[in-house]
Amino acid sequence: TGATGVTGVTGGALTSVSAYATNIFGPTLTLTSAGTNVPLPSTFFISDNFSVDSTSEVITIEESGTYYIRYTLGFSEPEAVTTQIALNGAVVEASILRPSSSQQYYTNEVIVSVTAPATVSLQVAGTGTVSLSDFATGANLTIIRIA
Repeated sequence: TGATGVTGVTGGALTSVSAYATNIFGPTLTLTSAGTNVPLPSTFFISDNFSVDSTSEVITIEESGTYYIRYTLGFSEPEAVTTQIALNGAVVEASILRPSSSQQYYTNEVIVSVTAPATVSLQVAGTGTVSLSDFATGANLTIIRIA
């Protein structure tokens, strides 16, 4: 073997760019067929690369990259609804859950490329009203930069 080369610069931790928000209050949402934003005012763990609007419904990503996004929605009773993520107002197709029967819990995860600034919303689509569970399973959204 040859001589050992010069040690390179240590890279940063990409997972330090992350956001987590929840809703544990059990609000009732009035649905639209296009999608109703879910407020997430209960808990925020957000790094400097994110901001949240005054309604706690829209998170803005301030740094471009590839992001892992995961959501969970829990309803007070089984519901026949569609759940999804909107990125800059457009639904991320891979995030859509549209089961053939009523479900009480919905969970999905996607990896998306984001050009900042970009907005992210958790949405429920359908008709009528639904009530989120009023405990830890109400709603949560996790966003982590992975590249």
